[in-house]
Amino acid sequence: MLLEFSTKNFRSFRDPATLSFVASPDASRRDTHCLSTGLKAIPWVTRGAAIYGANASGKSNLIFGLGTMRNMVSHSTSLTEA
Repeated sequence: MLLEFSTKNFRSFRDPATLSFVASPDASRRDTHCLSTGLKAIPWVTRGAAIYGANASGKSNLIFGLGTMRNMVSHSTSLTEA
């Protein structure tokens, strides 16, 4: 389960950018919008997230960063040192 993804120095991101699925302490919609993790430090996570912003603000680059991370993790055993 992905709880948080951060990137910096990747494509258009110079400064750190974070996509977090950790739920806020507000319990008003917890029964329909959140899942329990069973962890004491992070008790609730959201079921989904939205990425929004102005044109050319890096939304696609954040998704591309997620895909790059996925490829690095799934192909990490076949990578060789240069």
